[in-house]
Amino acid sequence: MFTNAFPYGKGEEFLETEILHLSAVFEKIFILPSETSGLVRSIPANVSVINVNFKSDFSFRAILKKNCAIIFKIVWYEAVLSNKRFLFIRKFRFYIDQLSWKINHANQLQLILQKIGSQNIVLYCYWFDHWASLLSIIKASKRPELKFVSRIHGFDYEPSRRENRFIPFRCFEMHQVNAIYSISTYGINMINKTYPFFKNIQIAALGVPDKGGNNLSNTQCQLVSCSSMIALKRVHIIVDVLKHIGFPVKWTHFGDGPLMEELQRHAGSLPGNIAVDFKGYVPNEEVIRFYKNEPVDLFVNVSEIEGVPVSVMEAISFGIPCLAINVGGVSEIVNNQTGFLFPADFDPKDISHCIIQFMNKEESVRLDFRKGVKAFWKENFNSDVNYKKITELLLQK
Repeated sequence: MFTNAFPYGKGEEFLETEILHLSAVFEKIFILPSETSGLVRSIPANVSVINVNFKSDFSFRAILKKNCAIIFKIVWYEAVLSNKRFLFIRKFRFYIDQLSWKINHANQLQLILQKIGSQNIVLYCYWFDHWASLLSIIKASKRPELKFVSRIHGFDYEPSRRENRFIPFRCFEMHQVNAIYSISTYGINMINKTYPFFKNIQIAALGVPDKGGNNLSNTQCQLVSCSSMIALKRVHIIVDVLKHIGFPVKWTHFGDGPLMEELQRHAGSLPGNIAVDFKGYVPNEEVIRFYKNEPVDLFVNVSEIEGVPVSVMEAISFGIPCLAINVGGVSEIVNNQTGFLFPADFDPKDISHCIIQFMNKEESVRLDFRKGVKAFWKENFNSDVNYKKITELLLQK
């Protein structure tokens, strides 16, 4: 399994659950993370971590000389078949520099794969990103029999999140990967639209376990949000929404990031009826503990781009209604049964009005609504069901 950082650091929390399902079926799991800093989270006994310390000292000229065939093949895919071919050609030297680094890393990764062996092994990229590039290079240059599969998330198929709105070498990678498992129907549609030749793609949704239920508040409106404090997540809009609400509200936000101080200053402009608690980064278990013990009326997500947010999955697993923006795959989890979905060109005042209307509903109505929220989670985002599916798909490879 190839990850960004898991089991290191504080991201990829959803893997904490998936790894339990995988380890119950596979005899041995090796995790290769890109980043190896931070605390190490608990992993099952049959799971090992291989820290890949890529050597960065190499000769650019030597890489080009020794790998002419694979470089030509990749350039052909990007310069002839890619829908961004003109950008690739215009910035050819820049992308060739990137490619030389990838080839250098792929050569080192190949040595590691040789030590692990190749019998009855599944190569599973958790993100369709750097690791997928390296495996594609190995497959195309050294081991044509190599098979690897990958999940695909919002970051993996949204070119708007990349420099020049371009994912380099993606056309080449799409011709090498054996199967793609998308976390959303939206992701499948994006791949089908951009790479219509690729057919082996299917849904393998993420999920969260059942940790119980959540209660309504009886003293003030309780709102929760959970995300990094980066521009993409647009947490500042929640402040703009709350400015237009006149009754007591307690807003709790989980997550930190480079914009935290700026957001704290922005939140300082809120009227006295709005209480704000920026929790900063906390382990996922603490977020779950909060849902178990503290009443929450609405979960709010106003991100500019999303796949299918795991933070929303966790909220609806407790029966908490959600308010979100219709971007990416969000509509696959936030709908009339689970909450309130606003168009991408929303007005913060419309969200304020929605919160006011919802909180003015009778308690019995809101309680019935929460039962529907929980039922939707059980049917669509229960980790026991969804991770059993991905495990079965991997066993077939």
